[in-house]
Amino acid sequence: MTKVASAKRTASRCRLLALAAVFLLPHGMSIGTNPLDPAELMGLFSLIDKSSVNFEETKHLAALTAPLVRRGTMRYVRPERLEMQVDKPYFERLEIVGDRLTIENRDGKRQIDLASQPLAGVLVEGLRAVLAGDLSGVARRYRYRFEGEIGAWKLELEPLDKAAAAAVRRIDIEGSKGQLSRIAIEEIQGDRTTFVLSAASGPAQ
Repeated sequence: MTKVASAKRTASRCRLLALAAVFLLPHGMSIGTNPLDPAELMGLFSLIDKSSVNFEETKHLAALTAPLVRRGTMRYVRPERLEMQVDKPYFERLEIVGDRLTIENRDGKRQIDLASQPLAGVLVEGLRAVLAGDLSGVARRYRYRFEGEIGAWKLELEPLDKAAAAAVRRIDIEGSKGQLSRIAIEEIQGDRTTFVLSAASGPAQ
């Protein structure tokens, strides 16, 4: 496999991870600074109906000499619609509804059945469990660890599935109270993707 092909596969996998993970942003919620209670934090996630965030993605790929930076918007609508739209430096839109992934860019639109992509499916379903506030579902798919306090917390996820663990070392999700601020995805081969998130103006669509 060429370095370019490997980079494309890595980029696609990271987009799916981020698309699922980024919607852990329950707007308008605030609780006091207390010792971190995983059940309480997951309870916040379970209250999300709609969410919209701006993102800045920085991707470091072993096959490339300089990082890739993209900016755009991500949206979540309960129970299963996830959307990521890149606005700069080019247009691209990814949407997951159920098990169907739609990718739209300047070359047109295509659809992919996640059932045909076992690795992506495992990662997306695990992160959907986080969105649902399903701590037992998270535990079935990830070795997880919470640290910090409600005012400044970090969730570390390590895939339990062998295929997923062979590709992704871990996912770090950081936030303050009920707001997500950063996602970092570290791959086994050394590639890294970081998302810095901020609240988008206007309601989620």
